[in-house]
Amino acid sequence: LGLVEFSSSDLQTATCNFSESFRIGQGGYGDVFKGELSDKTVVIKQLHHYNMQQPSQFFEQVEILAKLRH
Repeated sequence: LGLVEFSSSDLQTATCNFSESFRIGQGGYGDVFKGELSDKTVVIKQLHHYNMQQPSQFFEQVEILAKLRH
C-alpha cells in the first residue's frame, strides 16, 4: 500500500473543521480526530502550531502509523 495524501480541505471536511466533537485524544505532537475519508473511518492527527519548527519526529511517526492497518 502506498501513502495516500489528502488536501487540507479534505481533512477539514472529514472532521467538521476539526470540531471538538470529533476530537478523540491528544498526543505529544497534536490533537487526534476521528473522520471519514473515502468511505472509511480514519484517524487524523493535527500538528500543534508550536511544533512546526521541528516536525521531523511527527513525520517519522506518521510514516510508522501509515504502515499499520487497524
